[in-house]
Amino acid sequence: MITGSKVNVNGVDNILKNIGIEFTPKERWKLLKTLPVTSAGTVYRNRLLDGVKTFHRGKGCINKLETIMENLNYNVGEKDMKGLRSFLISDGTGRFSLSSLMNAANLFSGGKIEVEDIQPYLESLGIELTDNESQMIKSIVPVDDDNMVYQNVLMDVLRTHRSGKVSLDKIDDALEQLGYPLEEEEIEELSKHLPVNQERTVRMDLLLEEVGMVLVPKPKSSLDQKEVTFLPPS
Repeated sequence: MITGSKVNVNGVDNILKNIGIEFTPKERWKLLKTLPVTSAGTVYRNRLLDGVKTFHRGKGCINKLETIMENLNYNVGEKDMKGLRSFLISDGTGRFSLSSLMNAANLFSGGKIEVEDIQPYLESLGIELTDNESQMIKSIVPVDDDNMVYQNVLMDVLRTHRSGKVSLDKIDDALEQLGYPLEEEEIEELSKHLPVNQERTVRMDLLLEEVGMVLVPKPKSSLDQKEVTFLPPS
């Protein structure tokens, strides 16, 4: 991380624009504040690009997507790029939010399964789909040339469309794969409020609604307040 070429902070804007990345002056200033800039006003180029990845602000040019991916060291295969593009949030001017690229790149990583194995895979997690729901999910999930889908993308589609129902006996596995690795105490508290049917399953939409309630920070009472710090007069 501390090897490689250095760039002058005054040239950061041009360097990023050549790659296809754009920041407002305020965003660029905030980005530079997070980086280890030397007394000579330089920063390692790889530190700069790594900072861009974790900054989650700014925009990228869609016609330079491959260049951006290469410079940010995102190893998404060529045959997966079409699917990744569908997850980018565009502003209608040929630009997309970098935060949506970071999220999409994370989705298009990890394990893959064959399309025909989607149903058995979900059932192993305690997630049940009707035939119509299964067909709908398969029509949405990007499939590569080898008829494979990313597990992360599949779970993101399920989370977005809130399809199916989940077995209470495997709720911890399902939530973890859906991106909600709750603690055991949180799952126990969550289970108390779920509308479970006679089959001990709960609808996905109702489950995720309750998860949202569990994850919302509770406001502190007056007894929880810390000592108040007053600002000096201006």
